[in-house]
Amino acid sequence: MRNLAFLLIALLVAGSACADTVEISNPREYFLKIRDALFTTSEPVNAQLAVPEPAQLLPLTELSRAQTEYWVRFSVVNHTREIRWTLDTGNIIADQLVVHAQTGNRHQIARQGFQKLWPFDLRYGLPLELPSGSVTHLWVYIHSNVGASTPVFAILPQAEYQQKAFSYNTQLLIAIGALVILSVYQLLIFIPTRDWAWFWSALFQLSGALAWSAQAKLLLYGLSAGPSVALLYLPLFTAAAAGLMFSRTYLNLYHPQPLARLLDGLAVLAVAAGIAGLLLPAHYYPLLLQWMLGLSVAAMLGCAIWRTWTGFAANRFFLAGTALLILCGFFYLLDQMLQLQIIENDILLATRCQVLAMFAFMMGLIERVNLLQRQRPQQDTRTATDPVTRMPNRSAFERDVRAWEAYCKEGILKDFYLTFFDLVSLRQTNATRGMREGDRLLTLVGNWLQQQTGNHNVYRIGGDEFVVLTQKSFTWDLNPLYQRLQQEGFRDNQINIGCACYSESSGRSSMLKLADDRLHGIDQP
Repeated sequence: MRNLAFLLIALLVAGSACADTVEISNPREYFLKIRDALFTTSEPVNAQLAVPEPAQLLPLTELSRAQTEYWVRFSVVNHTREIRWTLDTGNIIADQLVVHAQTGNRHQIARQGFQKLWPFDLRYGLPLELPSGSVTHLWVYIHSNVGASTPVFAILPQAEYQQKAFSYNTQLLIAIGALVILSVYQLLIFIPTRDWAWFWSALFQLSGALAWSAQAKLLLYGLSAGPSVALLYLPLFTAAAAGLMFSRTYLNLYHPQPLARLLDGLAVLAVAAGIAGLLLPAHYYPLLLQWMLGLSVAAMLGCAIWRTWTGFAANRFFLAGTALLILCGFFYLLDQMLQLQIIENDILLATRCQVLAMFAFMMGLIERVNLLQRQRPQQDTRTATDPVTRMPNRSAFERDVRAWEAYCKEGILKDFYLTFFDLVSLRQTNATRGMREGDRLLTLVGNWLQQQTGNHNVYRIGGDEFVVLTQKSFTWDLNPLYQRLQQEGFRDNQINIGCACYSESSGRSSMLKLADDRLHGIDQP
């Protein structure tokens, strides 16, 4: 009884000294200003049973990352009929939260730790009973292994808190869903282009979704595995790596371009920093995350601006997404430097910004896919074949060259090359040796072209003409072909070549004309 009486006296004395008082006049949410209400103690205090004595209090002007435990005190006057309230704590990751509430002779103690009832709840809601027309003095003890950060307190009715918590839980679900959908769209681009960079970027996005699920405790905390709370920051490192890889594929940055190597290196560094950071003291981990995220987003925005300057198409949504991430980081740093205490929960702020950025990125990919679907034929199968060589014919060529042009306009392909082959000696062969031998000559030439290109994109578009589409420039050496034709009994062969690339023309038609002029030896002005 003596200890209980001493506890009550300490609460009354401490409560009377509290400078911050909240006047509740309506059943709504009230945010608390606690800048002058932070304290530490000169010696350890059992927060489960008692509050510090006045002589033990040491005011804190600011919180450092090395601080692991501190006290906050304030008073609440309830002028409404609502009795059931919730003390909501945001912007911190706490191992232990203990609230002592004193209203007259009534003493309440509420405890909350890192264990949450709902798998996606990152909030700390503590139930309070605030008698109507009374003054309640509150002492809040906070302990965090990852280092101290300024908490944001709010008092709101319990029913409103449930709605607010559900809203935050939904945002985390949307973040995970956005990453999954973004991965699916990248796989849709991988299917027609066969560009493995899109495939690996999709895998990074899926790993980011898995990491967010782990952060939301769907896989770890929901199964009571109980790892360190520092792992909550690990998904943000993974998200940084996924964003860098997505940027490289979206902006078509390929090796040996220096920017491609830069983004690859930063992605590896982000994953390594996230894992290695777990070995550092806990209060250094969030600081390492801030630097890594800032460096990654700055690199993404810089590459996007450079690609826009070089004429990259369909870049507006990507610029919007990266600019949003930059503004989010700037606003967070401003809040921390000026101690504005505006941001209620930094992890949830990062989640919201990532959701909006993911939607911006998805809009960019959707725009690309829709444009490609409009410009490509409905069927992508090569049913139009040449009856002699069994190779794709002119119809297939016209269909594919339109698709390749669309890929270039959307930045999926950097460039492509078109080469005409005119088998001049075919007419003489048909006249002297017959049509059958002429067909065999065509087949030999077509097979040789397919061998050189790996059986891809070789077409017979006319009686004696072939055309080849390639993503890389080829140096065509026809001597091996002439030797093979001589071995097959065809002598005195002549094949003319005309080549052009898409980047040196104003469009598909001008590229075809340029290659045809070169085929016939016509000089360009």
